[in-house]
Amino acid sequence: MNKFLLSCITAGLLLAGLYIALSKSLTHSVQSQPDTSSQINNDTNTKTLLSLQTDTLEQQQHDTTQNESESDTSSETIRLCDDKDVNFFGLEQLAKQVSNNHNIFDNHTLLATLKDNAATLESKITHALLSYAQNPEQPHPLITLFSEYPNNRYLAHHTLLACTTQVCDEQTIQSALNTDRNNGASWLAYASLIDTKEDPQHTLNAINNAANAQDYNEYRQQTYYFYDETLNQLNINNDLLFLIGVESILAAAPTPSFSTINKTCSNVTQDEVTLLDACINIGERLEQSQSTLISTAIGIALQRKAYEVRNDQSEIAFLNEKTQHFQKLLTQSSLATQLMWQREQLFKNYIQVIKNSNEVDATRYLVEQAITLSNEPDFDPCVSSW
Repeated sequence: MNKFLLSCITAGLLLAGLYIALSKSLTHSVQSQPDTSSQINNDTNTKTLLSLQTDTLEQQQHDTTQNESESDTSSETIRLCDDKDVNFFGLEQLAKQVSNNHNIFDNHTLLATLKDNAATLESKITHALLSYAQNPEQPHPLITLFSEYPNNRYLAHHTLLACTTQVCDEQTIQSALNTDRNNGASWLAYASLIDTKEDPQHTLNAINNAANAQDYNEYRQQTYYFYDETLNQLNINNDLLFLIGVESILAAAPTPSFSTINKTCSNVTQDEVTLLDACINIGERLEQSQSTLISTAIGIALQRKAYEVRNDQSEIAFLNEKTQHFQKLLTQSSLATQLMWQREQLFKNYIQVIKNSNEVDATRYLVEQAITLSNEPDFDPCVSSW
């Protein structure tokens, strides 16, 4: 067994799990395991805001857990094999398939191939992300690439995100913001670059611009597209390579920091009517964009906090219900992911959905298909279809 390939498969499982670590953070009242999501753990304000929402539901969930378990029907059950070796066997078969058909992950072959053949913007972006994944100490290459393509909104947005952890000059920041000025996600990224203590009004202006922007786009799906298209251009694409490699791509792409908006909306008062509206508006946009599970969860939390300030019990109850449904989805997705590794067709179908949709829709699809499979009369969860 090629250990590197197996580790790649395992890394791919993190993506296929669709941020199951978020489930552990958002549903700590259901699961007592520690949160492993670095994106949330490293953001104190994000964790605090999510905890405020989750802790409020803790007693409510405790009261309903017994009734839910008693009323749980087979129509919502995902059946798994008790033999854990079966799950490992599925991963091993995937690794063997990659090893037998492609040598691409040995000796940084893909990165070297891209360096020699990155002629399109898609392949240049993919090369930049893979390069950063292997050497995260370097200046982020997407910032350099933005200087070559200053009108590209994807690069502009990710430049703003990258500048939250790297030193950027003011001209680069303003150029990136101007290029993607109609995108609320970029205004939120820009808000994270402002020193709120030195210029609090500037921060509030950026947040209001984010709330009133024409669009909200984290460009997550474009990252999938760029990598998929690059593999097509190199004529080496298949579902296995896509899932294994895209984990490194996504890890290297700069991710949103919600610390500024979370801190602002956590401290908002009832008298700050405009800011309360902005917190609700941004929360709705994050939730509705469904770009990632993390964004969706934070969007719900932002709305809930604002309505708590307004003491709007009707909206709070509505958001409580949303949170419960979302928590259930996350819990089920961890089971569905395990089943996916045992069913080749489910795996392939999931890959197509994640390429053409978003994380939340792909998660729902995976759960629904896993439930459907589990309810088939001749279904055996211990039999692999690979």
